[in-house]
Amino acid sequence: MDPKEIESYVSLGSRRTVCVYRERLTDINLYVISVYISGKPGNYCVSVEFDPITMVDEGEGWKWRSEPMKLEPIIGLLEEFIGKDIAEWENATRSARSEYFTCDADDRENKEQDAAFAAIRFGEERLPRGFVWR
Repeated sequence: MDPKEIESYVSLGSRRTVCVYRERLTDINLYVISVYISGKPGNYCVSVEFDPITMVDEGEGWKWRSEPMKLEPIIGLLEEFIGKDIAEWENATRSARSEYFTCDADDRENKEQDAAFAAIRFGEERLPRGFVWR
């Protein structure tokens, strides 16, 4: 991925957003974190969504949105958060990578993980640093 691809998806894409990161939470693996960039040139926002594993991209999760800022600092902050240079990011919007997020969990495991997720304030403690969240 590169800045031009982000700009293209945000300005021309049907959803006006691009998912630049999507992974299961390692310690609460019934939840998936997705990081999106949206906005317009010079005025981009980052959205972080935490979804139950079986409801990725269905609008049922918890969503955090940053204050607008320029793309360059967003890229730097997300490179640090993701732990990879932008050239190594996967465009999850293009790959539609959510199909493998399936699981079989019993009620006890669901309740334990729901409690663990609530304990991190519904994802707030896992948000990328350096952004102003609303």
